[in-house]
Amino acid sequence: MPKKSTNEFRLTNFLTKTKKLIVIVISIIILLFTIVYTIRSVFDKKIVIRPITIPESMIESGYSDKVLSQMYLDEIRMISSTAQTFL
Repeated sequence: MPKKSTNEFRLTNFLTKTKKLIVIVISIIILLFTIVYTIRSVFDKKIVIRPITIPESMIESGYSDKVLSQMYLDEIRMISSTAQTFL
């Protein structure tokens, strides 16, 4: 088997180091995205209220499911703003 020339050895060495660097950089980018996503999820203050079925008497009084959902959301925010803990 013929010996590799110095240039071939250098090229192989360069490619090996380049592959390792690319893997490290991609790993760091993935780690950073994961950390940012986790932090944003922890401190996100979204409240989701699923659709509410309301009785006919409330509909006749002028309330819709959207109005009641907004009223619930307003109450939750008011309670959260006066509470000692975070929502």
